[in-house]
Amino acid sequence: MRKLGWTLPFLIMTVSVAGQDISGSDEERLAHVLEHAYEYYSADFDTADSLFRWAVATAESLGRERDRATSLKFLGVVNYLSGRYPAALEHYQESLSAYEALDDPAGQAAVLNEMGNFFRKREERDRALAMFTRAGELALRASDSTLYATSLDLRGILARDQQQLKKADSLWQVVLKIRLAIQDSVGLGYVYDNLATLAAGRGATAEAIALFEQSIQLRRQLDDRQGEAIAINNQGEAYLTAGDTSAAIPYLTKSLTLSRQVGFTDLQQWTMGLLAEAYAAEGQLGRALKLQRASASLKDSLYSVSTTTRIAEMQEKYEAEKRALELAGQRAQLRQRTAWLVAASLGFLLLLFILVALVRRQRQRRQALRRQAAVQLREDRLRISRDLHDHLGAELGIIASDLGRLARQPSAPALDKVTGQVRFAMEQMRETIWAVRLEAATWADLFARLREFSAKLSHPNVQFFLAEAARDVSLTPLEVLELYRFGQEAIRNAVRHAGAGIIRVEADENGLCILDDGHGFDPEGTVAGFGLHSLRERAEQLGADFSLTSRKGGGTRVELRWRKVSPR
Repeated sequence: MRKLGWTLPFLIMTVSVAGQDISGSDEERLAHVLEHAYEYYSADFDTADSLFRWAVATAESLGRERDRATSLKFLGVVNYLSGRYPAALEHYQESLSAYEALDDPAGQAAVLNEMGNFFRKREERDRALAMFTRAGELALRASDSTLYATSLDLRGILARDQQQLKKADSLWQVVLKIRLAIQDSVGLGYVYDNLATLAAGRGATAEAIALFEQSIQLRRQLDDRQGEAIAINNQGEAYLTAGDTSAAIPYLTKSLTLSRQVGFTDLQQWTMGLLAEAYAAEGQLGRALKLQRASASLKDSLYSVSTTTRIAEMQEKYEAEKRALELAGQRAQLRQRTAWLVAASLGFLLLLFILVALVRRQRQRRQALRRQAAVQLREDRLRISRDLHDHLGAELGIIASDLGRLARQPSAPALDKVTGQVRFAMEQMRETIWAVRLEAATWADLFARLREFSAKLSHPNVQFFLAEAARDVSLTPLEVLELYRFGQEAIRNAVRHAGAGIIRVEADENGLCILDDGHGFDPEGTVAGFGLHSLRERAEQLGADFSLTSRKGGGTRVELRWRKVSPR
């Protein structure tokens, strides 16, 4: 069975008003040519060829790369329709490369549809299908329904070429729905034409003729002369297939006239072959032979060995250049990744160096602090030892003197006094040993010791309340001993002299506070006594602030505010 349908081999563009005069600046003229591109090459291929060559040069001089890519695509279409296949492929390839550089998916899809149809006509079907499929993917990425429908339409034509008629019909039904939904008059003309060829192939001549008539009417409304030539050719072919040669010859003759007027070389060759077949069936063998020779001659010029070889060489060269560009891109990416890796490595080494330096500095600082703490600990212990020697030595001297008097003149009160002195000396010794053993004491240690001391001073008429809110702050042995003795003396004074019923001890990281509800006194009128002088001295030794608040009948508040806050 004859393969029906001569199909339009290029992307359908929107048609505007034809025949407009081109005037204005180069930018305006360029925009006009590209906007009305379909009108120009639908009317006259030679004129369109000159216009698109001008458009390519103008776009390049203006630095408008997207317009240059579009002009190259149209120039490829015109060269293809005119039978200049190597030039067409060259322009397609250059246009595709420009769109790829612009990362324009719609532009790439448009050119791939054209190139796929180019290779379909040359029966390189695998390559054609790959291009149509890629064009569809790019059209979806660009959200372009027209281009997506075109890729499906061309896949349907490819399926029909391989006699996969059900697949072709299925694809064209999808295309018809898309064209109707977006009201694409130009596209509808071609899908009606394609569906008509299927109807004619299965013998539904009346259905095919109706679809052809719809297609022809749309082409005429759009002044699409080459599209009209295709539809008229296909309708004549349908009559020829049905065996109605008398009806076929007028349509084929009209198609041949139109294709010659627009310079549609490929269609001329096809139509002359059909007319030769029709005249042969009519018995006009001389006329048929003349047309068949003309068709064969034109076909040889279009599909000569040299042309085919040149096209193959161009395609191979293009693919080699593309591979070279991809390889160069991969090498550039590799160099960039290498540069980033080197920079990252240097950065890492720098950070590592800084980290090592910081760790070393921190270690040195800790070591310095430990040395300083050790020196401070030795100094504190030496100072405590000197104080112990001075105070305990003096105390023992007094005890020895009292014991001498007791030996000469025994007395119970004197013995009790000496016993108390011994106990006091022993208590001071224990306190000093406790403080010296604590290499790093805390407020919790201090407060626990004050709690023990308060318990020892338990008195039936006095209640003790101890409240601690101190953080974990470290204290040296000297500091903890001085603070303890300050608190010890303040509590003892409150018990012995204040006549208090309640004594409250408060401690936090900033100091100590001892409060009582005793009878109080006038601090201004008190020159000495009650251990106030000793309390003030201990505060000064610690570099702390000492304060005493009291009034007669209002209790007493003794406070040491320390400015050392050094968390452990």
